[in-house]
Amino acid sequence: MADSVADELRRLAVEEDKFETGQPFDKDLLERRYRELLTALIDRNIGRRPVYVTPTLVREEPGAIRRYGKAPAGFAWRLVAPGDPWPPVVDHFDLERLIATPLDPDDADLRRLVAEAADGVGETLRYAQAAGASDTARRLAGLERRLADKLR
Repeated sequence: MADSVADELRRLAVEEDKFETGQPFDKDLLERRYRELLTALIDRNIGRRPVYVTPTLVREEPGAIRRYGKAPAGFAWRLVAPGDPWPPVVDHFDLERLIATPLDPDDADLRRLVAEAADGVGETLRYAQAAGASDTARRLAGLERRLADKLR
């Protein structure tokens, strides 16, 4: 996979080296090289293999994926190229241990994990509803409620 983006990796490495060694660098150029690498990695591989992105990438680098549809797949998104078939609903969430874990109101990391789980289940619920998978949607709605209750 790295071979497909060798030029972008090389250009990013040049800019990163300046940053990491304390040399003057162009912040905008460094960020642009990073975005170019992300975009190239996705564009050059999506036709050959499934490409998954995290909610963080969706939130922080929306330009890298704007050409693609996003199908929830667990706690990630599977990108779908225009004209490609959408994947089936994946609803294999095993969250009983997380739900059973006592939630300390001061534990920001655990609260964030539960919130991300709730978001992932919610996105999959909406995808299941749109796909007409009513049994799956009912199961996911129950799981989403349990996670939301945990955050209260």
